[in-house]
Amino acid sequence: MKKETIKVLLIEDEETHIELILHLLGHFDFLKINYQVARTFAEAKHSLQEANFDIILSDLSLPDSPLNETLSRLKKVVIGTPIIVLTSLDDWETVKKLVNEGASDCIPKAQLTPSLFERSIYYALERSKLEISLKESEERWEFALEGSEQGVWDWNAETNEVFFSKRWKEMLGYNDVEILNEFSEWDSRIHPDDRKLTYFNLDNHFSGKTKTYINEHRLKCKNGEYKWIIARGKIVSRTVEGKPLRVIGTHTDISVRKEQEFLLAQSENKYRTLIESLKDEYFFYSHDSKGTFTYCSPSITGIIGYSDKEFQKHYSTYLTDNPKNSNVEELTNLCLQGKKQPPYEVEIFHKDGSVKTLLVLETPILNNNQGIIGVNGIAKDITLQKETERALKESHERFESIVSHIPGAVYRCANDKDWTMEYLSDAIKEISGYPSSDFTKNIRSYASIIHPDDVSMVDDWVQKGVLQKEPFIMDYRIIHADGNVRWVSEEGQGLYNDDGTLICLNGVIIDSTEKKEKEEKMLQDFLSRKAIASILQHSLLGGSLEEQLLFALDEVILLDCYSFESKGAIFLMDKRGKNLVLKAQRNVPSHTLNECKTVPLGECICGKVAQNGEVIYSNCPLNLNNEKLEGTPEHGHYCMPIQSRNKTLGALNIYIKLGVERSEQVESFLESIAYTLAGIIERHNAEIALKDKNSELDSINANLEERVKSEVEKSIKNEQLLIQQSKMAMMGEMIGAIAHQWRQPLNCLGLIIQNIEDEYSFGEITQDSLAGLVKQGMEEINFMSDTIDDFRNFFMKSKEKALFDVETAIQKTVELSSAQFHNNFIKVIFQKKQHEPIPPFLGYQNEFKQVLVNILSNGKDAILKNPLQNFDDQGHVGQIEIRLDQHDNMVVVDIEDTGGGIQREEMEKVFEPYFTTKEEDKGTGIGLYMSKTIVEKNMGGTLTVKNGKGGAIFTITLNV
Repeated sequence: MKKETIKVLLIEDEETHIELILHLLGHFDFLKINYQVARTFAEAKHSLQEANFDIILSDLSLPDSPLNETLSRLKKVVIGTPIIVLTSLDDWETVKKLVNEGASDCIPKAQLTPSLFERSIYYALERSKLEISLKESEERWEFALEGSEQGVWDWNAETNEVFFSKRWKEMLGYNDVEILNEFSEWDSRIHPDDRKLTYFNLDNHFSGKTKTYINEHRLKCKNGEYKWIIARGKIVSRTVEGKPLRVIGTHTDISVRKEQEFLLAQSENKYRTLIESLKDEYFFYSHDSKGTFTYCSPSITGIIGYSDKEFQKHYSTYLTDNPKNSNVEELTNLCLQGKKQPPYEVEIFHKDGSVKTLLVLETPILNNNQGIIGVNGIAKDITLQKETERALKESHERFESIVSHIPGAVYRCANDKDWTMEYLSDAIKEISGYPSSDFTKNIRSYASIIHPDDVSMVDDWVQKGVLQKEPFIMDYRIIHADGNVRWVSEEGQGLYNDDGTLICLNGVIIDSTEKKEKEEKMLQDFLSRKAIASILQHSLLGGSLEEQLLFALDEVILLDCYSFESKGAIFLMDKRGKNLVLKAQRNVPSHTLNECKTVPLGECICGKVAQNGEVIYSNCPLNLNNEKLEGTPEHGHYCMPIQSRNKTLGALNIYIKLGVERSEQVESFLESIAYTLAGIIERHNAEIALKDKNSELDSINANLEERVKSEVEKSIKNEQLLIQQSKMAMMGEMIGAIAHQWRQPLNCLGLIIQNIEDEYSFGEITQDSLAGLVKQGMEEINFMSDTIDDFRNFFMKSKEKALFDVETAIQKTVELSSAQFHNNFIKVIFQKKQHEPIPPFLGYQNEFKQVLVNILSNGKDAILKNPLQNFDDQGHVGQIEIRLDQHDNMVVVDIEDTGGGIQREEMEKVFEPYFTTKEEDKGTGIGLYMSKTIVEKNMGGTLTVKNGKGGAIFTITLNV
């Protein structure tokens, strides 16, 4: 790969550092370095003035430049060239400071390597290129923005903070600092007559009726005058609730256009008056065969300014350069040949230099011999007509542009049965699926796409508005071209002549399907919640269960917002759980009612729902029922299970109109009703059970005190027995621990005695050697004695609570049991997660140790039951980790083993008395029970268990 060559200026005054850096520069893999060295700031400045460099490598400590000024001085000499600082300092704060001041990178010299050095230079160069590109892009954007003469605004609709661009402010005569970035700066300048329409268009965009916000209005300038602007904007982000958050847009000055429109309107009125009063709009002329005029009627003066005497030159003298005049000579020649030509248009110069458009009709002039000697013509001044046509075309284009931005289809139609359209904008295609030409060319009538059920209503509203000469506003349905039903909102009004006669209807049609669907859903939600609330409120008034179920059924089937028939039934499960029994019904046919008093599980719709616990929906359920229901009028069903805590209590069966499609909203509502009914049924059952319990309590109340006393005594005895069993089990554990602890010193004592015998046999025993062996023996005996004291203290019962160090208690317990774990190749780790001392705990230290021994013993047994091969390189078969931590006022002890964990079905039972997963002769099942009792009852803490990655984690939490 060819290396990229770059030019580097190295600024360094120490020769050893220069040699090191140049050596590193020469070992780059991808960059080839052409370098120049400067040993002072003055030399560097001179080099930078003489040549351009791709990158600068600089030490900050130079003979002629202070350490804290070198970088800023370099930044003043060069602009845009990346600077990498090479420093002897090596602290993060210095690096951050230099980068913030403009360095591309800061590298300690002691850490320089070719790879690091090359990457730093490459990254600095690439970053410099990106910064230059970004700056150029921003400059192009700013140039384009300013060049477009548009002001930009960026509005935070939640805080009402607004960014106004410099051009936005200049448009109103202000400089950049005279207008604050506040919404009121715009709002306060809107012309009072434009405020209502401005906010109307803004609200339409905020509510989603329009894709963009477009509005023309006047804003007050600094000099007090108003300027017309056109505002365009769009919501670019919304809040979590869906409200507009950020709106961005532009302001364009259209004052000139508005003035021209005003002048054009005045001009149109003026020309209209002129046309009506004009008499001499024609003039007659003749010219010879060469095209020179020989006669003009006097009326020419009023048309083109020349008198009839002045108009005596060749016709080409007066023609403009308009291409439409290119065929005048050809048409004249054809006329001179005696060929009849249709009228044609020609442009000529008025005497004042303006241009006139004439409509010319020419005929040949014949002499006595019928020879053609010239041309007679009549010219009509159509200049005004052409200007009017052009103005009308522009007006029509403006009208179409305005209409295209209106959110809906604009129309003009006759007030007849078909609503015959004189005009209908193209937006109708998006609303109805049909092009506007279908309606304006009578391919189809607008009345034909109105939903048949709404035609009469639409006509009533329109005729009422026409009769009262008021606007008519209405919502109705249309049939889209794809066959679907859509909602539209129409607002229209009649147009009348001076005598009050209706001319036509004008208005706008907007697609409101989405809005209508939302309104209907909101209504359905409200009525649904109201029905559920009514059912719950009625249930609190009491009454029999059948009455409450019947009331609930009425609340459901009488809802107008769903397509329910006024029929339904509620079934409850019998005590055996084999059949459904009809408990409430409305309007169920008599022959069906007789068959449905009792429904076995699995039969008919209701029986299947009760058996499967799933919703059944059908447009026509005859195929789901048994043959005994044949003849039932066609209808549909929603059948819902009534369940509580995964137990089926009954079924709710609601009749629906035939052909109604399945609806998630309806289904969700009925599920809520079923859930509510389940609560009512459960409450009713609970009330019955409560009455039974009260009767039972009344019957045993006489000897309650004696039974309570007996049970308490029994409970105390059981508790004492459990404590005794726990102590005995613990003593067994400790005796085992003593045996492990003593095994090593007993072996040592045996070896010492054997050494004494061997030395005596070989005559090597001396007083000093004997004294040494005796000393060793006494040390082992003292260790065994200390062990006895430790275990004795361990079993001493704490009579009163006392402060003790939790960390020391854990360490002591681990030491007492260490031999057992060592001999069973189990690794025990104790770690404290924080360095600060943990406050002492007020409690029973020996009972706390007893809990630790129980948990450690369980962990040891679990590991031995599920040993791990190659757990570590020291031959351990498992590990127990004890972690001590403090959170606020809580001391937390986690004890985690690698014994495989606790089965899910056993997890809830581990703290129950006599529950054990060990073999019958290896566990009593009371250790963990007593441990939880000690921690939670005696010490006010908590003891919990969960499974970790490799085993169980017991957590002791104590309040300190």
